[in-house]
Amino acid sequence: MKKSYLVLTILFLFIGYLLNSVYRPYIYKNKIMDYGLADIGNNLIFVPGVYFLLLLVRNKPITNYFFDIILILSVYIGLEIFQIFNFFPGTFDYNDISGLLLGGITTALITNKLHNASNINNRFSAYNCKKKIN
Repeated sequence: MKKSYLVLTILFLFIGYLLNSVYRPYIYKNKIMDYGLADIGNNLIFVPGVYFLLLLVRNKPITNYFFDIILILSVYIGLEIFQIFNFFPGTFDYNDISGLLLGGITTALITNKLHNASNINNRFSAYNCKKKIN
């Protein structure tokens, strides 16, 4: 499972890097209409990137997998809301919140798929071990 967390962490961090340093400047420079992906792209990637990095470091959730996603989402949405009051640099944008929510949904779907596949593999391996012993 730790290998999966490592691969997902590297993947999301690399995609976030590309979105921020290559894609966004290119879209802005050439004035291409990308339906706001350049603006919310990082927010789509933040939640899964931080979530899988947290699991990579801890190798287990703080409470449970989906509560951790909600916790990370809450922190990011809180930071976004604090931008209204100029507590943090940046500009408040509803599109950023929608990007964070889509990132949270994506994270939940990946986590569900990852752990269901892991449980199925464990069941099959347990079945095969019992079958060989008998």
